[in-house]
Amino acid sequence: ETGHAETALDWPEWSAGRHAARAWLTAYNSFRGNQWKDAAAAYGELIAMEQTGRELYLGSFIEATLGRGLARMETQDYLRAIEDFSRAEALWPESVEPSFLKGKAYYLLGRKDLAEEEFERILPRSRSQGDVASLVSTVYQFLNAFEKALDWANQMPEGPSREIQRA
Repeated sequence: ETGHAETALDWPEWSAGRHAARAWLTAYNSFRGNQWKDAAAAYGELIAMEQTGRELYLGSFIEATLGRGLARMETQDYLRAIEDFSRAEALWPESVEPSFLKGKAYYLLGRKDLAEEEFERILPRSRSQGDVASLVSTVYQFLNAFEKALDWANQMPEGPSREIQRA
């Protein structure tokens, strides 16, 4: 619920951070309401604010970058989504999420070869390769690429989770 946050933004003592707070609130509400273009614009505004070299809070830059990439992916602006995911990947190379999302965007763009390359690149640097394989398998199932889904499910460790994923 954002009612209290919206009310707090009108308090005089919040004036210094009001612009950033309103941008976060707009991004949150737009994303939550599936208003993807508004969400992408609000996240873009937040990214621009953080270009000064100071994050609004720890992790806010990656959150805004991934948020804008997801919003762009929802509007089928796959190339710009890939740019956002690549930027997040360069800044946080230990995180697999930006690479995974970039792979999904490549697939949706029709570049299935690049999607598979991206997914394959994630696997060795992940702490939990079974979880990555399960996640990629699930994405392929969602995209009706059942043969690829099965290939990735077969990379999971043997056990009930693998058999459920293969079903």
